[in-house]
Amino acid sequence: MKKKLMNYLENYLSDLRKAGEQLYNETMPELTDELFMIYYETGNRLEYEKVYFARRKQLTVFGMLSILDGKDEDIKKLESVLVDICKEDCWSIPAHVKRYRPEWRITVDLYAAETAFSIAEIISKLKDKLSEDVYNFAYQEVFRRVLTPYIESEKPYDWWEESQINWCAVANGSIGCAALYLIEDKELRDKVISRVIESISHYVDGYTSDGVCKEGISNYVYGLSYYVMFSEMFREYTNGEINLIVTEKFRNIVLFQQKCYYPGNVTLSFSDCRKNEKFRVGLTSYMSMWYPIVKFPDFEMAADINTGYCRYPLISRDYFFTKMYLEHLNTKRSSVVKGIWYGQMIMSEANVSICQSVNDCVLASKGGHNDEPHNHNDVGSFLYISDGEMVLADLGGGEYTRDYFNENRYNHLTCRSLGHNLPLIDGKEQQQGAQYCASNFYADGNGKTVIDIEKAYGLNDDEKITRTMEMDLGNGRVKIEDYFRIYECRSITENLVCLYEPVMEKNRFTIKTPKRTYVVYCPNGIDYNVLKEQYNDRDGKLIDVWLIQWKIPGNRAEIRVEQQV
Repeated sequence: MKKKLMNYLENYLSDLRKAGEQLYNETMPELTDELFMIYYETGNRLEYEKVYFARRKQLTVFGMLSILDGKDEDIKKLESVLVDICKEDCWSIPAHVKRYRPEWRITVDLYAAETAFSIAEIISKLKDKLSEDVYNFAYQEVFRRVLTPYIESEKPYDWWEESQINWCAVANGSIGCAALYLIEDKELRDKVISRVIESISHYVDGYTSDGVCKEGISNYVYGLSYYVMFSEMFREYTNGEINLIVTEKFRNIVLFQQKCYYPGNVTLSFSDCRKNEKFRVGLTSYMSMWYPIVKFPDFEMAADINTGYCRYPLISRDYFFTKMYLEHLNTKRSSVVKGIWYGQMIMSEANVSICQSVNDCVLASKGGHNDEPHNHNDVGSFLYISDGEMVLADLGGGEYTRDYFNENRYNHLTCRSLGHNLPLIDGKEQQQGAQYCASNFYADGNGKTVIDIEKAYGLNDDEKITRTMEMDLGNGRVKIEDYFRIYECRSITENLVCLYEPVMEKNRFTIKTPKRTYVVYCPNGIDYNVLKEQYNDRDGKLIDVWLIQWKIPGNRAEIRVEQQV
């Protein structure tokens, strides 16, 4: 593991310097009002955010190069970047701004807070190397745009301050770090930090007692990173006396990541997540330093400086936390946990079961309710992975647009139950709301999970739908049984989601992936069909998907998935 970490840092520095060479002669892309208005006119977020984060990438690259190498040309370029960002109309993004407000330019969202944290750290670390004018300008803008509005506000500043999702950790954590860097008056600084600690505790409350992030692995990596960054700065501030991550609940939280990464570099895609989410080496290193039971995913899944939006806080900790962990391993002679588990993991409070067979097949299923953070209508849904390929899919998150976060959310295939491995009753899908939930969740620890899902469809009290899912933990074969005790007048349509085009033959479907061929057996049915759909993924890419559907004339449906020898 030490060698892998050292290789990672070597590649990190190489990539960072290459990025610097590439960006050095590039001008900062401009954020225009026309670009800002695209969101309000069309609902598209990507056009503005692509430019916004290209600018943040320059801040990250030249900030880190200036800190690590200290070359005059990098510092000069950084000063230009700092001035450009400090002259932006708004540090927030259009989707988070109420443009009709006169003071819309001063909006503290998670992105504005991240920017404040980034600039606060960079100018603090380079105070003796930056020109006085640039330092003072950047210092003043951090206060004007973020710290002062936060300090002068009644609590909560906005909905995110006491929320239980990633926003809470990112915004509060960023503000706390910026305050620790820049607020010189100790009484005021301690007052701000006290407020941050009280507020950011709500983020931890959002996890179940067994450590599950209901927002999924993507937002887990994002939100937890900022919580951990603030926790470490505060630990240093208290000379090691207070550590916000040393609790019994946090022990379960840090283990969630390794429950979501599977052989073949596929990740659990429940909620608005990606099917191949990258992990942060810095975050994982830090968690492993305090909790040696933390496992590293395959380093092929490690994020680098080109992953996502190239945020300075994340990129910087990939370097600093990894170095810290390597020093810890050298001095403490701690061991690193290795190996791939198999069996069934049960997270009862979150209604999540994950089965992994000896031959690396994965069956993950969930109950819960249809008003969870970044919710999809997916009570009772499952995904099946084999050999690093998602054979029966959870599509994960769709493209973030205006409609994706308003009343039109459940028109998107990724969010509606039609885009999940779930039946339709009378042609209708599950409904949105906390009352549309699993009425029962049970897992036996040996590969069997039972979920009652009738409430998710708003059926009558005397009706019942029981889904039983079983995986053979030796060979990875899967069997799903749905039992329907519903009114005879109702129609039942089973629905499976596939990212590879299936070929229909009577009551079975052959799915040929780049690696293997699978057969999905669907007895007890009539009117078998395959429908082709499309959706835009998180990056705006148009993806083909196929829906396998058939009617159930009786009260029982069976699905079996086997690898073809």
